[in-house]
Amino acid sequence: MDQEVNKQNVGNQSRSEERMQDALSITRHEFAKFFEDFESRCGELVCPMCRTSMWLVPSREDNPELMAILTLPLPLSSGRGMWVYPVFCKECGYLSNFASNHVAAKIRGK
Repeated sequence: MDQEVNKQNVGNQSRSEERMQDALSITRHEFAKFFEDFESRCGELVCPMCRTSMWLVPSREDNPELMAILTLPLPLSSGRGMWVYPVFCKECGYLSNFASNHVAAKIRGK
């Protein structure tokens, strides 16, 4: 029984690492295409504060081609958080976030 649990833990860990690598490898170009496709299906994403629809997609400091990632802390889970891709309104700076694991899976077709 312990071996089965251990194999399951190893499998979960490798899937988690794969999702993490997928999220880290998303380029700004890939995200922009995802964003444009989303808007073509669902309508323009309008800023809830100023009602404009011009969004900026920040890059990582270590590689300007890759998407910036923010970590949102999880309550009562010290050292843990949820990764999100930020986009912000060009007019007023309102910040909107997209769950990186969800977006990366959509982009990578998983």
